[in-house]
Amino acid sequence: MAEEPNKDEKPKEKVGSNVYFRRMNICGTCPQMKRGIMVSRCDLCGCVLALKARMKNESCPLGKW
Repeated sequence: MAEEPNKDEKPKEKVGSNVYFRRMNICGTCPQMKRGIMVSRCDLCGCVLALKARMKNESCPLGKW
């Protein structure tokens, strides 16, 4: 059975396009970025970069953004 969403949980805030593209450009030059067929991931935290870079409350594990 699927879990019901928590009504008290706030929706995740997203960053604007400029911040998103700046973060993705930084990730694109990082040796920890692992490009896959469908998605690119951070080799340190395992996150899908396109999703992580979009979220306001997320940060680079190396402190680059």
